[in-house]
Amino acid sequence: MLFVLVGLNPHSDVIAHLGGFVGGLILGGGLSLVPQNALLRPAVNVLAGTALAALIIVTWTLACRDLLPSR
Repeated sequence: MLFVLVGLNPHSDVIAHLGGFVGGLILGGGLSLVPQNALLRPAVNVLAGTALAALIIVTWTLACRDLLPSR
């Protein structure tokens, strides 16, 4: 619902929002196949946290590179 309300705004990057929506569906679907007891291990939590941090850094870097003045 949030994708429809905000992501389809003509002033937003519709392809990026659609990609995030589809990527979330794929990752969520894949995560639902992992056994529940495997998700409680500390190594899995560290890996998930590292992946999250990398994803945030990469996406914000890509989003902000167009805001910086070109040299």
